[in-house]
Amino acid sequence: MPSVSRILLSGSTDGKQLGATDAGTTIHVATSDADTLDELHLCAQNPTSADIELTLEIGGSSAPDFRTISVRAKEAALWVVRGDLVLANGTAVIAKVPSSAENNGVVLSGFCNRIVQSA
Repeated sequence: MPSVSRILLSGSTDGKQLGATDAGTTIHVATSDADTLDELHLCAQNPTSADIELTLEIGGSSAPDFRTISVRAKEAALWVVRGDLVLANGTAVIAKVPSSAENNGVVLSGFCNRIVQSA
């Protein structure tokens, strides 16, 4: 029977929020264990005064490996930007904002459910 444990995003220090930059911020790198999957749940918040486009690169920087969403300005709530994203084999999730946007203007938080299939 599989076992599941909740872990922090690997890009986060002590579970703190991560700010997206134009150079790219590593949010999480999945495990490379063959019998293990990482299920990510990500939320975003934009406390700035302008809407910001957020791009999530999921294992690559060209289609179909990325998703761009608009995060509304002065959003007090955390918006779910990606739920139930299952990753394996060391796949990285990187968050980017345009160079014209304020670095760390979009902050991300979340968690990972690590699923070991041969427990």
